[in-house]
Amino acid sequence: MQAFLAILRFDLLQLAHSWLLRLWVALLVAPAIFLVIVAANESELASETLSAYMAAVLVPLSLLAVAIMSSSAISGEASTIADAVLSRSVTRTEYLSAKIASRVSISLAVYLLVTIPFCYLVIRYAVSDTSASGVTLAVLTLAVMLAFVTTFGIALSTLVRNIQLAVLILLVTVLLSGAVLQFLGLTWMSTTYVVNQLPETFRGETPFWHEFRVLFIFSLLTAGAVFSSIWTFRATDPGMSRARPPWPRVPTTTSEAGRDRAGGADSDAALPSLGEPMALDHRRLMATALGRLRGKLKYRPVVFELLPTTFTLLRLQRVVEALAGVRLHKQNFRRLVEKGGLVEGTGLIEPGTVGRPAELFRFRREVLRERRAPGVGLPATRR
Repeated sequence: MQAFLAILRFDLLQLAHSWLLRLWVALLVAPAIFLVIVAANESELASETLSAYMAAVLVPLSLLAVAIMSSSAISGEASTIADAVLSRSVTRTEYLSAKIASRVSISLAVYLLVTIPFCYLVIRYAVSDTSASGVTLAVLTLAVMLAFVTTFGIALSTLVRNIQLAVLILLVTVLLSGAVLQFLGLTWMSTTYVVNQLPETFRGETPFWHEFRVLFIFSLLTAGAVFSSIWTFRATDPGMSRARPPWPRVPTTTSEAGRDRAGGADSDAALPSLGEPMALDHRRLMATALGRLRGKLKYRPVVFELLPTTFTLLRLQRVVEALAGVRLHKQNFRRLVEKGGLVEGTGLIEPGTVGRPAELFRFRREVLRERRAPGVGLPATRR
C-alpha cells in the first residue's frame, strides 16, 4: 500500500505540473467564460449554450487530452518499467493501479472543476430551461464516458509501446465506434448519439431509463478496461502471477531480471534457461538488494568488494555488466576505468590462460581520498 500511495502521489504531482494539463485547462476555461458572457447578454437558452459548449469544446478537447495522457501512462515508461519494478518493493499491480487512479482522478477533476461552475453560471445568467436532474444526469454521463476513455487508453498503453500509435488507435476507435454501433443497432451507446442528445438531457426530456443504461454500460466498460489492463500488465511478470512453490528456490538474480525483460513469456518451456520462480517475497528481497547495488555503482566502488584482490579488466567489466544489467563497450569501459584512477596494474599476468595473457589489476584505495564519489560510471552500452 505504501508503494501504491508513493507512486500515486508522484504521478499526480507530475501531471499537475505538465504542460498538457495546463493547456487543457486553459483551452476549456477561455471558451467557457466567453459563452457565459454571451449567454448573459444575448438571452441564450441555457440548454443550448451548455450542449454547444460540451459538443464543440469540452468533448473534443478532453478526448484529445485524455488520449495523450492515458496512452502515455505506461508506453512512455516502457523502457524503465522492468528496472523500476525489479529495484523497488512494488508489484506490477500496485504500479498500474496507481497509474489508473492518478489518470482517472486528474481527468475527472479537470472535467468537474470546469463543468460544474460553467453549468451554474450559464443556468443563472442565461434563460433557464434546464432541470436539475437533467443537468446532473448529463454531467454524470459525460464523466463516466471520460473515465472509460481514460482507462481504455491506459489499457492500450500496456499493449502498444509507441505513444503516437496508442493515441491514434484510441482516437480512431472512439470516432469509428459510432458507425459500428449504428450498424449493429446500438446507436444509443455511441458517444456521438449521447452528445447530440445533450439539449434534451439538459432540459430533462430524456427518459431516465435511457440515461441509466448508458451509465451502466459505460461503467461496465470502464471496469472491463481496468481489469484487462491489470491482467495484461501482470502477464509480463510471471513470478507474481504463478503459484509459488512451497519451498525456497534459488535461481540467480540475472535469471529473474531476464524473466522480466522477456516480454511476458509465461512458461518454462519458452524460457528453459531462466530457472524457477522464487518462493514468498525472496524475489523482491533479491531485487531490492540488486537495485541498491545498481544505485551505488555510480558513487561508491562497491564493485571491487565483489572481486578478488587482483583481477583482469575483463572480469571487472563482467561484474559491472551483471550488476547494471546492460552490455558495455569493452574499449570505452577500460578507458573510463583507467581515466578515473580506480585501478592500477600489478605487473603480473593471469596464469593458466589460453592465448594472449591478460594483465592483473587491483583497486587503488587512494582514490577514496582523491574523489568524493569514486564510483564506476557507465559508458555507452553495446547493442
